[in-house]
Amino acid sequence: MPETLSFLSAKVMDAYKEDGKSTPFRETVRKTIKLLRDEQIAGSFIDDFRGKGSDAAIKERILAQQRMPAIIQSDLEEGLSDLKKAGEERDRESSRRWQATYDYVLALLQARIAYVYEYNYMLGQIRKDALPPRDPSRHSGWRLTSQEKLQSGAEAKKMAAASRKLLEKIIKEHPGTPYEVLAKREKLNPLGLAWTPTQ
Repeated sequence: MPETLSFLSAKVMDAYKEDGKSTPFRETVRKTIKLLRDEQIAGSFIDDFRGKGSDAAIKERILAQQRMPAIIQSDLEEGLSDLKKAGEERDRESSRRWQATYDYVLALLQARIAYVYEYNYMLGQIRKDALPPRDPSRHSGWRLTSQEKLQSGAEAKKMAAASRKLLEKIIKEHPGTPYEVLAKREKLNPLGLAWTPTQ
């Protein structure tokens, strides 16, 4: 997390030094970081679906991907529940570093959940036969492309808005720190998706 950036003011960063202490609050944050970094979760989101044969055959392949994201969504929401419960101790946390880390990790988790909602929604569009038309002579399938606007329901938009609000809070409360840099970078990541034909 913040240790990946070391070019900022040493004076500013002095207030964010790691003190080596372990508390239930910090352990829950660490557990959530591990969840967000899970390679199996990251590898479960396929955005490019190509293949020979009819549209129906390719759509079947896309639909086969729905099971794992549904499981991941459950894991992430359980992690969110645990993190929010731990957050009851956030204001009693003495370390600025761990307060900022908590806020940043919570924002990342909310954004990830919003993305999973959007991803599942886009896969569900196949059942409604809502994929854009493709020219089989030019396109071998479809891919999911990023866009700013979310197309899924209110819950995804609520999560995305909460994440964005928290990132703005981090930028305001931790100027001149890696947290400001990371939050600004995260704000640039669009969470919306759209289907487009691909070669």
